[in-house]
Amino acid sequence: MSTWFPVLEPEAVARRTVQAIRKNHREVIFPWQLALVTWLHRRFPVAGLGLLKALGLFRPRLTPPS
Repeated sequence: MSTWFPVLEPEAVARRTVQAIRKNHREVIFPWQLALVTWLHRRFPVAGLGLLKALGLFRPRLTPPS
């Protein structure tokens, strides 16, 4: 996953968290790559799932977790 989404630095997380609290946001999605994937999935759920499968990032579980 770190090849698609960068590893977050604690300072960046703290900065974005404080910014979200000041603006009274319920949730924060970052980095921008993850925000883009989330935006696509919210608007086009089937296409977003197809994109994840095409990129090899979607791996469904065949057995239920124990």
